[in-house]
Amino acid sequence: NATYVALGDSFSAGDGNKAKGWVNQSGVADGSAIANDGCNRSSQAYPELISNWMGKQKSLPKMSFAFLACSGATTTDVYSGSPSVADGLVGATGDNGEGEQDLYPQLSNARVVTITIGGNDLNFADIITNCIDSLLHSCNANSNDGWIADLGENIQTLSTSLEATYEQVTADAPNAEVYVLGYPDVFT
Repeated sequence: NATYVALGDSFSAGDGNKAKGWVNQSGVADGSAIANDGCNRSSQAYPELISNWMGKQKSLPKMSFAFLACSGATTTDVYSGSPSVADGLVGATGDNGEGEQDLYPQLSNARVVTITIGGNDLNFADIITNCIDSLLHSCNANSNDGWIADLGENIQTLSTSLEATYEQVTADAPNAEVYVLGYPDVFT
């Protein structure tokens, strides 16, 4: 059975759409606003919307859906061989005990894979919070926050982690089209 697999972090999981209903660990919408396995998968997340849209297309084969994205995930939560810049810096992994996303068997049958990953490797949430609070931090290389001051260097390092992660996902899903989605540009 061909599968659509959604990998990634909170942007893929749809964290922030909590009022719309959670999706449980197996990737099946449970209709409840309180059922949550810690990954904060929303029934209104883009993978859910894509899966629903694909299911209505007569020109596409029927596909099962594996919603594996998890809030807080870094590149090492998708692929443990990724040399993540967050290793040892962010703290606990974001996969909430679910395991490495590329090890799930659904990838071997995948026809479509979407992924958004990398923001947590850069400590994105803390950077945004600190940049908004401009009284305490400047948002440039002179910042007293190391993550902000070293952001340019960390982005360069992240490219190695992203490349390794995407290569592994492609190897684990050899028959799939892999779509890497970006994050919104919140600074323009």
